[in-house]
Parts: sequence; C-alpha cells; structure tokens
Amino acid sequence: MNKNRGMLKKLLVCFPLLLCLLLMKETVAAAGGISIELPVSQLFTIENSNNESLPLNYNEFQYTLTAKEPGNPMPEGSSGGTYGFAIKGEKDMDLPPMVFENTGRYQYQLELTGIGTNDNYTYDQEVYTITVYIKDQGSGILSAEVTAARSNGEKVDRMAFHNRYKASVPDPEVPKPDVSNPKVPTPAKPIGHKNPANIVRTGDNTNLVLWAVLLLTSGLYLTVIFIKKQKEKSRK
Repeated sequence: MNKNRGMLKKLLVCFPLLLCLLLMKETVAAAGGISIELPVSQLFTIENSNNESLPLNYNEFQYTLTAKEPGNPMPEGSSGGTYGFAIKGEKDMDLPPMVFENTGRYQYQLELTGIGTNDNYTYDQEVYTITVYIKDQGSGILSAEVTAARSNGEKVDRMAFHNRYKASVPDPEVPKPDVSNPKVPTPAKPIGHKNPANIVRTGDNTNLVLWAVLLLTSGLYLTVIFIKKQKEKSRK
C-alpha cells in the first residue's frame, strides 16, 4: 500500500514535467530556420474620368504589419512588434523576409494605416489576418504553411488593397457677356400704330394735283370767254 502511494506521488510530480515537454514540442528550436515573404498588392480604380491618370502626389500610402503575439518574428526594420512600409502607385511587392527558427503558430495583421489628404479617394479599409504554421518535418527540417484571410474569414492568395479614385467633374463654363461692344436694345413699337411705309396700297396711282390744275385752268379759260361775249353784246 505504501509502495503504491509512493508511485502515485512520483507520477503526480512527473506529470507536469511531461506535460510541459509535450507543449514545448510545438515550439522547439530546429537546426535551421525558414524564411517567409508576404505578398502585398496595391490597386487603383479611376471612376468617371476621361483617360485621366492618378495624381502623382496622392498615390502613395502607408501600411502596417502587426504581430498579434509578442516575440513573433518580424521583417528587418520592425519596432515594437510592428513594421511600417509604403507602396507608391499600382504595385505588387513582397515584404522583407521573416525568419522562423521555432515550430508553432504565429499570427499577424496587415492594414492600410496612412491615408492621403485627397478627398477624391475611397480607401480600402480591409484588415487581413495572416497565420503562419511552422512544422518540423524531421531531422530539424522546417516547413511553413501560410494563410491570409479577410475580416470576413475569406482566404486569399495575395493581400490586395483596392483604392478608388473618383475624378472631380469641373463646373460648366458660363459665357461672360461681351462688354466691349454693348448692343442698344431696339424699343418696342406701340401697339395699334402702323408704320406709314407699311400701309397697304390700292393700286390707284392718279395724280390729284394735276387734275386740280387742269380744272382750275379750264375754269379760268371759260370765264375769260364769257366776259368777252358779254362785252361784245354790250357794244351792239
């Protein structure tokens, strides 16, 4: 009975040690390391434009890779578990390598963190989750399995940030009045009055003045004849 109790105590003492050894198996250091480069793309779409190109001063954006667990391997130049970088224009690129020397699971986040000041842009606010599985294939040879997923859980082959640029439409030009030779408005004609030049003619072209002169001459002539006849009668 005492022997059984002694064995039980030994097992209780050894069990935590065995458990620790099993857990450490997933993070045991291997003889060599394995390098991983994460692929990233920056894309642009121009909307409502006539072959207009992207403004060169506003097509460079800042991105941040963040380790979700302290001590995760990071690209060279990282600080405090974060690595910042910029992409200019449309471009496919790979981040600097991350060297893994221990087996285990490592997680990161990648997002666009530095946007420009151009209001015509719509920025891709996607946050990617990267999971790296490092496994020991035996004899210290490591293998890596890398997955990247959107915030909705959809897995992707390449992390792409698709930004949109909507070109502003200029206001239509309003023609300015020509003040160098102003036109004087023509006064409106009174209603009910007709221009004499526009009176309708009847086609009777008789000269009334000529007829009046002829009548007056004939009258004078007849008067003279009448007076002469009266004088001749008085003499007889």
